[in-house]
Amino acid sequence: MKRKPTLIVVGSLCVGLCASVAVAASTGHRSIAGASARSTEQPAVPDFAALARARSTSDVLPAQISSSIAAMNASNPGVTDSLYEGQELANRSRLLISNVGTSGATIYAYPTSKGRVCFINTIAGGGCVTHTDPFAWGETPTDDGKTVMVYGIAPNSVRSVSVIAGGMSVAATLQRNAFYFEQSVSRPAPSAIIATFENGSTQRFGLPDPTTTAQFPTP
Repeated sequence: MKRKPTLIVVGSLCVGLCASVAVAASTGHRSIAGASARSTEQPAVPDFAALARARSTSDVLPAQISSSIAAMNASNPGVTDSLYEGQELANRSRLLISNVGTSGATIYAYPTSKGRVCFINTIAGGGCVTHTDPFAWGETPTDDGKTVMVYGIAPNSVRSVSVIAGGMSVAATLQRNAFYFEQSVSRPAPSAIIATFENGSTQRFGLPDPTTTAQFPTP
């Protein structure tokens, strides 16, 4: 099966989910997690209010994703402690966005033992963020190749997220710390994400062409 190009950008390189972001969640992830969870970094969990609400049955990860995370947690990370996100706590997951877009994308988030926060789009991929760099996004064509989706997680301080395409700004869906945008590949490709914060400031994140060769963050 041909692997569709996927780009995930996070503030700090993570292991586990980020190591295989081009693989759809339903196919599993590379097993490279499981080291000492000792860390003095400030936790990112308080930056995401969705993780604080009471957990319900709808927040439980799909079984195949939970199994993949368990396998990663049981394996050697093979990286330095600063790159290792910690044990991924799938049993503390929360549903952020459900069944959006033409492919029915669903996004979950959950913490790690080092206080970082991971997210996963069940049809694309995911990554982990830190308190220092809490905004992360992914961009990939949908499975049928007809549309492109831009998605990710944003901390509590983000009031809105928009995507620039063809010189126009279009609001993305922002719900429970997750955002999602999708458009036809026949339209001008998305070129940037604009995050607007509660204090009125904005931050721009440039987007590459998602139909080109897959790109990945490097240490």
